[in-house]
Amino acid sequence: MTDHLVEQGVGGFKVNWDARLTKDQVEFFFRKYGGRQVMSLGPSELVLTWGSLEEAREEAVWLSSLASKAPGFFLSNVEGEGSSVKAFWETWTSKATLS
Repeated sequence: MTDHLVEQGVGGFKVNWDARLTKDQVEFFFRKYGGRQVMSLGPSELVLTWGSLEEAREEAVWLSSLASKAPGFFLSNVEGEGSSVKAFWETWTSKATLS
């Protein structure tokens, strides 16, 4: 189905991370389509709600690595517990300034 959408000229995808996709599945999708399509993805709400601050930071690093593989990347749906969201943002912005 996704290949058909690309053939029809779709310019990008918003990936709903909490749609029960594994990191491997998201990475496969980015490998297959990220080099040609604009991508939008946010951190796992489960990680930012129930995970540790370190897991929130790791989520930012992981998303940053994916973002570097797409011609256009939009961060979306950053939701969760306050201190985890803060840790995510601090890491995300530090990664962005290092790139």
